[in-house]
Order: sequence, then structure tokens, then C-alpha cells
Amino acid sequence: MKKIAKNVYDALVIADDIRIKVKETLGITCSVGIAWNKTISKLAAEQNKPDACTMIPYEKFKELVWHLPCDNLLGVGPRINQMLYAAGIIDIGNIAKTPVKIFEESLGKNGATLHKYASGTEKSPVKHKDYVEPIKSVGHIHTTIRDMATIEDVSREIFSLSERVASDIRKQHHKCQTVQVNIRDNELKWCDRQGKLAVPSYITHSIAKKAMEIFKKQYYFTKPLRSIGIRVDDLIHEDMCIPNPFLVDTIWEEKMEKVSYAMDNIRSMFGYESIQRGYIWEDSALTDIPANYNRGSYRVGSAFFPDA
Repeated sequence: MKKIAKNVYDALVIADDIRIKVKETLGITCSVGIAWNKTISKLAAEQNKPDACTMIPYEKFKELVWHLPCDNLLGVGPRINQMLYAAGIIDIGNIAKTPVKIFEESLGKNGATLHKYASGTEKSPVKHKDYVEPIKSVGHIHTTIRDMATIEDVSREIFSLSERVASDIRKQHHKCQTVQVNIRDNELKWCDRQGKLAVPSYITHSIAKKAMEIFKKQYYFTKPLRSIGIRVDDLIHEDMCIPNPFLVDTIWEEKMEKVSYAMDNIRSMFGYESIQRGYIWEDSALTDIPANYNRGSYRVGSAFFPDA
């Protein structure tokens, strides 16, 4: 049962209960630290091993912590400890009293974090054990078996990549609002551009159509292409209500969503390549469809870009 500490006494009782239950259930000892943030509670847990509960109250923080050697602090390994010692910084209090700018100059962002740890001002939240960081973007890039020298080659490759990207964000129950296209020519020069969708989508055709639109505006085939990448950003959960602009064919979108999830179900049972669009399959070597899937697999027709 989940318990929440309302005061110091509650925190000690809960911590001791955890320690005793671990010992009784698993037959091993554990030490528990109690403090106002994760870093200091970890430090507290280290102080009275192997079988104890230790509390560091905020008002006694400096008294109990600042005299401890630097390597008691999270993030101070042998190399950083040696560097601090060489600079005359021998305890946690020295770290806290040293201007943060000095640590930023020598350790960058990690230096600023280390200063927060020593000062007791670190505030990152405690996360559930099953917590997964929300995805911010999804992308796939492919270096083709041969150079792409025509608009047909590019459209086929873009559709193939968009199919994979769309499948990935559907698994996460997200829709994208921005599409980015990355291209590299046969002299290995890179270029990337992005554009906004009219409405958030996880439909292959919508992502591919926007990607092709971006490509046509930015590249004129001065050189053949060696690789293309498609990335989608500004992800939102599929249940978020976004007003649809006038003239957007919502009926078509809904039909395509059903088709997409049907394809996802087939792929979950028989593998990703078990169902493919005919447009991609017409040049399976270019779009990297394994040869062993050329038989016994479903092929879905696709009128891709009739105006391409």
C-alpha cells in the first residue's frame, strides 16, 4: 500500500518499515536515507550502512553534510575527486561555497549540477519505477543501395521511411505536427528542412506528402542523393483535441487511421515486412525490403503522388 509521509515521524516510520520488510522478505539488509531531495537522501543512506535509517533535516544540512569528503556526493567519481582535490576543494562545503561559474567552465552542465547537489538545491522529482520519458521525436534514416537520381526514387524512399516513422508513433499513441527531411548527396553534403502539418497526424500518406512537398521546394537534383531521413517532431497524444482547419478531409483521415491500425495488427503478428504497399515494393532493393519477404506477403496498392 502506498504511504505518504506528512511529518518527520511518519517519514521515519515508513523508512523503517521498508527496511524491515526488505530484510524479512529477501533476507538482505538495506539502508534508507531521508531528506528533502533525492541527492541528499541517497547521501544519507550511505552514512550508516548496512542496516539503518538515517535522516538529514534541512535545517541541519550544513552541519551534517558539508564536512564530508567530496566523493560522498553523487556525481563525484575518482577523476573528478582528484581534480577537486588538486584545486584545494576537499569537502562538500567547499563545492557549495565555490562560485558555480568555476564548475561550469571546467565541467560544463555537469558542473552546475554538481554545485546544486552540494548546495542542497537539486529539485528533480521522484519518478515511478515504471515511468518512461515521453518521446520528443522519432526518425529513420536510410543510405540506399544505389544513388537516388530521379524524383520517383526519392518519393518511393520517402514513403518507405514515412511508413516506419508513422508506425513507430502509432505504437506510442502519438501524432506529429512537424515533419523534417534530411538529405545527403553523393558527395556527402547534408541538408535538412522542416514543415508543419495542417493537422496532427500519424498517417503514412500525410507525413510522406508533407516530406515530399518540403523536398521539392528545397532540392533540384544538382547531384544524385545517397541517403534520406524523415523525422517527426512536436508530438502530442492521439487523444488531444485539435480543431481541424476548414477543407481538411477528416473522413479520409479516419479511414486511413483504421487501415493503419489494421496493418499494425498484421505486422505485430507476422513481422513488419509481412504487409507492404505496392508502391514501395516496386523497387524493393531501393527501399530495403528483405528478399525473403517477396513471397507469401500481403501487398497493399498505393496511389502515392499522382502529381509528382
